[in-house]
Amino acid sequence: MLRSKKGSAIIIVLIVSIIAMGLTLFAIGVSKRIVQSSDMLMDKLNAEFDVESAVEKLKFYVSTGKFSPLYVENKIAGLPDRIYVDGRKLKIDSYTTITVQDSGGLINVWSFNTKLLNSLLRNDNISRAHIAIIDNSIEDWYDKDDLQRVNGAEDWYYKGAGCKYTPRNFSMVQSIYEWHDIRGLMDNKTFNFIKKYLILSPKWHININAMSKTMLSAAFNIPLPAAKAIVAYRNQKNGLTAYDLQRLLGVSIDSEQYRAFPTFVLDIEVQSKFNEAMENVSSQIQFIQNRKSPYRILKWQN
Repeated sequence: MLRSKKGSAIIIVLIVSIIAMGLTLFAIGVSKRIVQSSDMLMDKLNAEFDVESAVEKLKFYVSTGKFSPLYVENKIAGLPDRIYVDGRKLKIDSYTTITVQDSGGLINVWSFNTKLLNSLLRNDNISRAHIAIIDNSIEDWYDKDDLQRVNGAEDWYYKGAGCKYTPRNFSMVQSIYEWHDIRGLMDNKTFNFIKKYLILSPKWHININAMSKTMLSAAFNIPLPAAKAIVAYRNQKNGLTAYDLQRLLGVSIDSEQYRAFPTFVLDIEVQSKFNEAMENVSSQIQFIQNRKSPYRILKWQN
């Protein structure tokens, strides 16, 4: 009888011990998850603070800095003495990178150069027939009438295709992504290629010192290696004049369209990463050269 009681007591003690051990392990697991969550939260807060701090520094840096054809120059703690406006990525510390692109280095969807757009598409091996559809359809999207061009599209085309939107019939589109609704650009492959070269900006001129080698190749109908060599020469000289480019290419350049100085409308990307936490801010800021209003934010996304 005593042995039976002792055996039962041992079993009860074992069960209690197992339960206690299980609860302990559960508590340890919960504690680890809490610590991990706390660490992740701190990383996220650090990344948010870092990216917002970098943006504020950049706004002050550019507002008070000196513009040159290829970069903005200033002396602000935590930022390089020169920030280039040709879209190159700059690492400013262990966690943060910035990219500044002058709007003149891209295709402005409010006032775009049709020849440049077509050349860019052609260099990506898009067929002439497809380019003609894109070209005419953009014109139909922008113009005020409902007369369809040969390769274009008006209301009846989009309604017949079950599209959500029909032509705006006005040149002031709301976003570069509106082009994705236009015939010829509806397929993701074509639009995803072209969108990285598009911008919506209140400034219309093209800046030869902010164009990538791909854009230079398309704009002046030169092979990509030649455009790459021009970019290297441009970096060496800290910017080219229209005369420099004319001399290098041996062609006349329209000084009304192609200029050698920034537009003061900059696309700014800031990215900060702490461990696995990452924060991004994408903005477009127009820097106005007067004391009353040093800048105007045109776009902000995070």
